[in-house]
Formats: sequence, structure tokens, C-alpha cells
Amino acid sequence: MSFPTPNDTFIREFKKNFDLVERDFLEPKKLQGHLTNIERLIERDYLTITSEDTNLSLSSDQKQTINALLQKIVIKQKESEEKLKWSNGFSNFLQDKNVTK
Repeated sequence: MSFPTPNDTFIREFKKNFDLVERDFLEPKKLQGHLTNIERLIERDYLTITSEDTNLSLSSDQKQTINALLQKIVIKQKESEEKLKWSNGFSNFLQDKNVTK
């Protein structure tokens, strides 16, 4: 039986919080809370996750998990930028429509 390493704990908690971000993406209050939890997690474990020893000791499974999470983050960022662009365009449309009436 092996005990969880700091890497295991960080990755598990980060993944859990990011899954909540994806689930509640369109609910601003919940989303803000999940992002705050991720920030606190990073602040708490910053020294651990940025140390060279930790990086060298990552297993291939941990590296794959981190890579998958980073890819999800990039995709979610692009989605949010597209939604923001659409909502800004729609808002401008409504303002223009209101001005012309």
C-alpha cells in the first residue's frame, strides 16, 4: 500500500475543482467559487508543485493527467472567449436596435 504523494493530492483536488468548473460553467456564482478554490489550491501547494524534485518525480500517469487538464483549460478558455465575443456582439446589436427605434 502506498500513501498519496503531494503530487497525487494536488492533481486529484485540481481535477475535482476543474470538473466543477466545467459542470457549472454557465452559472457565474458557482463558477466564481470553483475558480477561487482552484486559486487557493495553487497558493497552498505552490512551493510543492513548482519544485524541481516534484517535477522530476511525476509519474507518466500524473504527467498525462496534467497534460489532459491543461488541454481542457485551453479549450474552456477558447469557448469562453467565443461566448464573450458573441454576447458582446449581441449586446451591441440590441443597443443599435434600441437606438434606431
